[in-house]
Amino acid sequence: MRKYRSPIFAVLFVIVAAAFVFVCSYNIFFSLHLDVKNDSDLNVVWRNENGVEIDIENLSQLSAIVSENGYSLFHTAEEDCDDVYIAFKNSFADTDIFVNQNKVYSTNEHSYPMEKSLFSIDGASPQFHYTGIGDIVKGDVIRIDVKFICDSELYGIRNVILGSSGEIISTVFRSDLLGIVLCIALFCMGIILIMFYFAFRKDVSLHGVHYAGAFAVLASVYSISGSILLSSLEIVGADSLCIIRCLAYVTMFMPFILFFMENTKFRVSDRILQVASVIQAVVIAAIYILGISGAANIYRTRIIADISMLVQLLLILGVLIFDLNKNNEKRSTDFSFIAIYLVFLGMIAAQFVFGSGSSIPIIFVFSCLFFII
Repeated sequence: MRKYRSPIFAVLFVIVAAAFVFVCSYNIFFSLHLDVKNDSDLNVVWRNENGVEIDIENLSQLSAIVSENGYSLFHTAEEDCDDVYIAFKNSFADTDIFVNQNKVYSTNEHSYPMEKSLFSIDGASPQFHYTGIGDIVKGDVIRIDVKFICDSELYGIRNVILGSSGEIISTVFRSDLLGIVLCIALFCMGIILIMFYFAFRKDVSLHGVHYAGAFAVLASVYSISGSILLSSLEIVGADSLCIIRCLAYVTMFMPFILFFMENTKFRVSDRILQVASVIQAVVIAAIYILGISGAANIYRTRIIADISMLVQLLLILGVLIFDLNKNNEKRSTDFSFIAIYLVFLGMIAAQFVFGSGSSIPIIFVFSCLFFII
């Protein structure tokens, strides 16, 4: 059993958290502008050059039509429409909109580059665009040409909406409403846990509640920063939202590991998670340094965070199983803890498989809420 715990891990977490808060505050401060835009998605049939129907939200279908680092999509109007608007999320690509060969919009001319930032962004970061394309007559062809800025990555466009201004605004609001409510609930739960810990830390039997709260707060920030509504309002620059989203994703599993480290029962499992927390801190520091120095784009370093997250999640599962096997006096709560964690892992996997097209990872947010509650 554990006896004495060095405060170094708490200090390590404070340093990581302080770095995250500083970087996010810096980017928000130097990119504040209020440029209200409205955006997003209706049921419109898009086809490739061969007339094959394409689901824009299906990455495998998009990858099949990519040629020369880009692709084109077409929609033929089935009826006359007045005052038509189009909205879409553009990610690291130059996108041009044409109506019958006439260019009506170009993202290259309507992006909001960040003048000051601690991190480099090589190209247009994920940003929503909204524009009117005029009156449409039955038979008119609307074409979207996408040219990737970043090589070897399938970015392009998502959440495409075609219709009236009112329809787009309504669609955007409805598409994000549930996710935003869940994110706010998760954020509030995290704050409550942190406050609860500092108010009753001498009486709480479950250790590390403040770490669980910190994880909830970071997970909510990560999830809501990709929302269509938030990006549409452009309260902060698109680059800032992208940076905050990436850094929150990189950082949030640090307190997650520390929470389980506080609740391990045996010295071996405790030591394993101590090492894991140090490794996670090194990964976070490496991503920060690579991004600030310009050696690697902050968005591209996400693959490092993905690998680290997967290893750490499986490592925690192994530690929980080890603790259960070593415990001679097994209680129902020991089994329920592992069961809850397995459900949490299952929902994260479901998010990667089924929820990649949504602007807010609703399955992931729900899984975090389930775990915290």
